Amino acid sequence: MIRDVVDSKKTTKVNNVLLVVTNLVILLISLFLDLGIYDILLIFWLETAIISLFFVLKLPFIIGILTIFVVPPFIAYTAIFMIVYLMFLGMFFSEISDPQFIEAARLSVDIFYKYWYTILILFINHIFSYLFNFIKNKEYIEYKNNREKVKNLVFKLYKRMLFMHFSIVMLGFLGGFLGFNSILTVFIIIIYKTIFDLNPDVLNFNKKKDKKVEFI
Repeated sequence: MIRDVVDSKKTTKVNNVLLVVTNLVILLISLFLDLGIYDILLIFWLETAIISLFFVLKLPFIIGILTIFVVPPFIAYTAIFMIVYLMFLGMFFSEISDPQFIEAARLSVDIFYKYWYTILILFINHIFSYLFNFIKNKEYIEYKNNREKVKNLVFKLYKRMLFMHFSIVMLGFLGGFLGFNSILTVFIIIIYKTIFDLNPDVLNFNKKKDKKVEFI
């Protein structure tokens, strides 16, 4: 039991270091290539697809055959969110003349090809978390055959995605309102997102204090 706790803490520490390094690399890339606010928001928009992918890959371990009934509505809701969000970003942050979905999607594809390595860095970070935290440390056992925890896991995912994207968009608006240049605003957005990612329970306002564990 003690060994499992130590291994879990060690993996979490390594995962946090990788998370910081990932965001630091993206920050350096942003500074070197002079990425704009729209560029970085689109990169994090694409990360939503990565997060959703690994969430789907977790489901077979948690709910087994029921995955085939859960995945279609989850993909549908996520797709709707990403389409609406992309149109919103195109309308308020891009320089395209026609902020419709097709034009915004075309520009997002261009940015994907232009900055594919940033997406790869984010993918590596998430696959590490999936393989070492979820698979190796068997996080799925905590949720298996527990309908309430599975439901909370889904709501927690949506809540974090919505709040995170809402807050970084607000930072983008604030940077523009205060007259910050795009580099400074991108810097603030990435630093904020790193802090947000390092605090997985930041939105869990009703979290109970952990009970003291005694090893006998």
